[in-house]
Amino acid sequence: MFGDPQYQVLFVGYQAEGAPGANIQASEGVEGFAMIDLDGEMYEINSAHADQKGLVDFVTGIQQWPERVLLVHGEKGAKAALACHYEQGKALSVEIPA
Repeated sequence: MFGDPQYQVLFVGYQAEGAPGANIQASEGVEGFAMIDLDGEMYEINSAHADQKGLVDFVTGIQQWPERVLLVHGEKGAKAALACHYEQGKALSVEIPA
């Protein structure tokens, strides 16, 4: 998905040292785009970090909302609360896989 501009990939929550999300977080403050190696392929990324309000503002600020949001990381209660925020207002499918 990283190479396809129709997708935006979000790493949410704690990122363990050496994990892709931690490497992306380490690029914070880099001017413009940064390059990161994921499974032997280099990708150009633009890194940003946000709390719950920032995540809600990010999705609700998109001109064309995504049809579906998957919440795959975080504590159960926090994911449920974030899902409630996303489901208010516009039609949006929010899934929390087991």
